[in-house]
Parts: sequence; C-alpha cells; structure tokens
Amino acid sequence: LDLDMWEAQAAALTSNFRVIRLDRRGFGLSSGYPSIAGDSADLYALCEHLGLQSVSLVGMSQATRVVLRLASKFPAMTSCVILDGPPRIGAQDATSISNDLPYKYYCGLAQARGLAAFRDEWSEHPLARLRTLDPAAHALLSRMIARYPGKDLTDSAPRSYLGSTEQGLESVSQPVLVINGQFDL
Repeated sequence: LDLDMWEAQAAALTSNFRVIRLDRRGFGLSSGYPSIAGDSADLYALCEHLGLQSVSLVGMSQATRVVLRLASKFPAMTSCVILDGPPRIGAQDATSISNDLPYKYYCGLAQARGLAAFRDEWSEHPLARLRTLDPAAHALLSRMIARYPGKDLTDSAPRSYLGSTEQGLESVSQPVLVINGQFDL
C-alpha cells in the first residue's frame, strides 16, 4: 500500500515527534520500480537531505526489509527499529514471498487480465481485508488499492526487484520492536 495508510498514526504522533513518511518506489504516488536496495538508498538520501542525525525507523510489511537494511548499513543514524507485520526476514527473493502471498499468481493475473482484475482479487486477500466497519478506513483502503501502479506485477522484466536482503534481526544492533497484530498472517 502507501504512505496514506499511516495518516492516523502520523497525526497522533506529531505532537511529540517529527514524523516523516515516504512512499516506496512504485507504490502510492512514487514512480519507479520497487527495489529494497533502492528504497533504502532513497530513505538514506531523504534523511541526509533533511539533516537528520538520528532516526527511529518504522517499516510495515515489505518496508521492514527497507528499514532493516538501512539500520544495518547506518547504525549510528538509527536509534531504534519498529517492524510492523514483517514478512519472513532474512535472505529473500521474489519467489520466496509467495509464502506470504501468491505473488507469481498475481503477476500472471495482472499480465493476462489487467490490473483491475488483480485489484479485485487483492481486495479479497486476507492481507487487504479490514476488520473495522469504519467507512473512512474502507474508503482509504480502496483509494490505495486503486492507485497502486502494479509495475512489479505487469513488467515483463525479471522480477529481481527485492534484491538480496540478507539483513535479519541479527544485523541490527539497535533496539527492535516487532509488532504482529491478532489478524496478521
């Protein structure tokens, strides 16, 4: 999904913290192709641009790999790491994420029937289901799914966008909080 997912949390935290959010490459309103290494470089460049000396990093889902990579490469810059609903952590590639979701199936679906068909099915996947009846939350999720560009699914180039992400929890010396909710897979 994208940075709008964090709107409520960002609003709640801004009275005590400086909150900075970004869309990963190829998600939300960001252009480009998803890349864990590229996303980590983008995050580091943003911190440098803003003159941030020490940051607390929060990553959700695939972004947990991004923050682990940054924390392991730049430990002096990272005060702590929070991982929300992380997929399996450690050496990963595009085929191994199928343990969390049927990635190859979604690629085939998007390529054969288009992104609209993918979006319809993705909306029914347990990772995209909301347990709340709040209409605003459902509208937000629908907007995020509708604007997902899906380049990682429709591009016919090799799916190496994840790259090597050897960074596991053991690669981080800072405090780490791992959050998994009751309904997380």
